Amino acid sequence: MGLFSKKKEEVKVDTTPAREKMIMENIFDPNKAVGYADKLLNGIPLCLGFGELDIDEANKVIAFLSGVVYAINGTAKQLNETAFLFATKENFLDGSLNEFLKNFK
Repeated sequence: MGLFSKKKEEVKVDTTPAREKMIMENIFDPNKAVGYADKLLNGIPLCLGFGELDIDEANKVIAFLSGVVYAINGTAKQLNETAFLFATKENFLDGSLNEFLKNFK
C-alpha cells in the first residue's frame, strides 16, 4: 500500500465474428477509398464490388486498398471478376471469413 497506486485498465475484447462486422458494398465513387482504408485500419473486413467503376478507376482503388492491407499485414482475395475481400489476418482467426470464402465460391 502506498500513496500512489496504479489503476487497473479494463481491456475490452470484441468477440463479434469478423463475418458479422464485414461491410459488403459496390463502389460507385472512387474518392471514398480513403474511408474504406479507415475501416480496414479499424479491423473491419471489406467485401467490395468494383463493377460500377471503369477499369482504370477500379484498378486504382484496388491498388490503394491492397497497399493498405499490405501495410497492416492483411490480405486481399479476389472473389470473382469484379469483387474483392480485404481483411486483416486477425479477421481470419475466428474462421467466419474462411467460411464466407468457401460459401462464396
